[in-house]
Amino acid sequence: MEDKFELRWCDDIGSHKKYFYAMQEFPDDIIVTVDDDMYYDTDMIRRLYESYQRYSNAVSANCVSLMLFDADGNLLPCSRWIIPFQKICGKPSMQLMAIGSRGILYPPHSCDSRAFDKLAIKKYCNINDVLFNNDSWLKVHEILAGVPVVYVDCGNEKSIEIPMTQKAGLRHGFHREMLLVGRETEMWRLLCDFYGGEDGLSQQLLRIGKDTLFQEEDAVLCNAICRVQKLAIVSGLSEHNIVSMDVRIWHIHYSLLEINRQQSNGISSEKLENAIKAMRKALKDLPDIKTSRSEERFSRNAETD
Repeated sequence: MEDKFELRWCDDIGSHKKYFYAMQEFPDDIIVTVDDDMYYDTDMIRRLYESYQRYSNAVSANCVSLMLFDADGNLLPCSRWIIPFQKICGKPSMQLMAIGSRGILYPPHSCDSRAFDKLAIKKYCNINDVLFNNDSWLKVHEILAGVPVVYVDCGNEKSIEIPMTQKAGLRHGFHREMLLVGRETEMWRLLCDFYGGEDGLSQQLLRIGKDTLFQEEDAVLCNAICRVQKLAIVSGLSEHNIVSMDVRIWHIHYSLLEINRQQSNGISSEKLENAIKAMRKALKDLPDIKTSRSEERFSRNAETD
């Protein structure tokens, strides 16, 4: 079969364009989606396909979010989910949600057919006349189809933002980010009503919530530690230490934010101390970073905590 690359014009339905038409026209084929503001590794699609060969009934993703639930199995607000989640590789789970920024492979028929209701998309995924939230929208319909998500990346994917493309992004700016996350939570609530019935979305979410891989506190700590440990591993493998100082600081700062959030939720002092010790140990393994701004920032925050 000869190679073919084709561009097509379509209606503007925001971020939903990446899957909406292709999945309907090629329902029996694998669909891979990527974002147009990133550079990707040359083997990104190969690794996604290898994951598909192992887990043909799961969506394979290089970046995932961990959906979190309370003790009764009720879905927590999206602002408390863990993005990106680092801990679980190669284990399909209904608790994971695929995030499109690093590449996703969808097996044939991985979404409930109601995912292609354009009027519903315009109603539930609309904010200020912009259609967004395709990741959550697809996750809803993967749940309705009984299709799990598997995390492929394991910290190896090295996608890089194309310079200047993020400034005009939908999520650019703190206040816009908070508005979108709040609207995302509302979307889940509204869709639980929209997909009601005896075995509707609410009931399926309750089943997922009662069979969670991690509760919030332990999941956040695992993720914070894992992020810094992987940063140390990747830095150590690189002859030229390609992990820039800005990237290091971002990873460490993000992990600290996760821990600080749990501290405000009443995390036990023992778990907090163990998490900080594990992160300090990982920091010591980072090449040429002992006197860097990253360690200074971590020490300052840890002492404050």
